Amino acid sequence: MEDNITKLIMDIGNSHIKLLVGEVSTDFTRIKVLQYVEVPTKGMKKSVVESSDELSYSIQGALRSLENPEHRELEKVTIGVGGKYIQSKTRKLFIEFEEREVQESDLEKLYELAEECLESGELVLKREMYNIKVNNAGIVKNPIGLVANRLEANVHLIYVDREDIEKLTDAIVEAGLEVENIYLNAYASLKSTLIDEESTKMGVALVDIGEGATDIIISKNHKIIYAKSANLGGIHFMSDIMYLFHVPEEEAREVYSSYIKGEMTEQYISTSGKRFVKEDVEKIIDARIGDIATFILNTIQESGFTGYLGQGMVLTGGVASLDRLVGTINGQTGGIVRRKKPLSIRGLEKPEYKMATVLGLFLEAIEDEMELQQKRSYEEGKEQQQDDLEELLGSHEAEKKSSGEAMVKIKKWISYFI
Repeated sequence: MEDNITKLIMDIGNSHIKLLVGEVSTDFTRIKVLQYVEVPTKGMKKSVVESSDELSYSIQGALRSLENPEHRELEKVTIGVGGKYIQSKTRKLFIEFEEREVQESDLEKLYELAEECLESGELVLKREMYNIKVNNAGIVKNPIGLVANRLEANVHLIYVDREDIEKLTDAIVEAGLEVENIYLNAYASLKSTLIDEESTKMGVALVDIGEGATDIIISKNHKIIYAKSANLGGIHFMSDIMYLFHVPEEEAREVYSSYIKGEMTEQYISTSGKRFVKEDVEKIIDARIGDIATFILNTIQESGFTGYLGQGMVLTGGVASLDRLVGTINGQTGGIVRRKKPLSIRGLEKPEYKMATVLGLFLEAIEDEMELQQKRSYEEGKEQQQDDLEELLGSHEAEKKSSGEAMVKIKKWISYFI
């Protein structure tokens, strides 16, 4: 593309780093994935950074794997955060003022009041406002422009403690990159999978089951009303195989990978020569899927939004490629369950479940860039209007001055004849 904005996106998982380079035209009408790569992750365990040095080395390896030398020189990166770090709060708040039209700044005031409950050092990743009311009347979708003297709403904040992600950001900086944006993994996955659906209006729980974490996000009327994460994912399948079959990590990963790809035969023999019975592997997989299903069910129940899920649950993430996942979770939760891959983007026409987060992070980065450009254009427009006004006023004053000088000359000329 000519005249484009290039973005570097990174999804750091327990077993792999997914790196995406994408671009968007300056008019934001065309997007394209230029390159997507995956490299093994070192220095991560159960979604926690164990070694910043090893993780930094892995990130550098991911950058070196990019084919285009220009892409390796990109300095800013967008990342996502999930797992045990995520926290959330919902507060019911109101403000009162002299009767007038509700403004954007009034909504911002409610957000500011909600954020006052956070400790210093806590970073807001996502904020939503719903159940908005003016003058104690019914719920309104958009209060801006309505005449009122009271504004009330539920404000939902999803946030993380900066200290909790300090090792992660330090490793990124050590690798020579600057963190441009930090987003919520679960919301990124929702954006890439359900962006073209009405399910986020009807009510849906998006469940992203990755290698190290299961992220759940509940959406209703296109608003995020609940989010929770647990360190529960594909890595636990592998640890179970390691423990129960008494094999090293690499062999357990081989067995798990073979099974999840649908390549395992009834009698599977690993590269080390050890024999695995498929039925025994499935029992281990089913037990861990049961744990994930229990977490999902408990999360939805504790959220208080059980009756809001008109569109049930949508599963994505790397573990979603397991065919038996839907049936097992459906049997335990009793809800509508389906799988969904992220949307297709030019340059990555056949995305996989595991790409949901990294593609969503790309879409969010583009969206923020567009809002920034619009704000910049608005400010520039205001400056231009001010300049035009000052020029107009200046021209008017010049005309007045010129007219005044002409009158003085006329009066002086007439005085010669009096």
